[in-house]
Amino acid sequence: MKPGNCRPFQSADWIVRTALCVEPRDGRLHIFMPPVRATEDYLDLVAAVEETAAKLKLPVVLEGEPPPHDPRLNHIKVTPDPGVIEVNLHPAHNWRSW
Repeated sequence: MKPGNCRPFQSADWIVRTALCVEPRDGRLHIFMPPVRATEDYLDLVAAVEETAAKLKLPVVLEGEPPPHDPRLNHIKVTPDPGVIEVNLHPAHNWRSW
């Protein structure tokens, strides 16, 4: 179907819907972040998660999609490999600026 050809109360097959999923596990809230296009949208979701966690007094674990690529954000990635833990840091001019 194309836009304008939808029947009432049926999902449009050309629209992908995403959701933020929450699962309480072992005294923590595991939050599966959905994909978003804008960094600001991702940060708004994280702020809402932080506010909720503070009100509930529960620690959270963010899982799922990372934020969209944005040069304003730095990333630290830890990847377990057999017998090795690989740590990737963002580029820095020197140790002090890291």
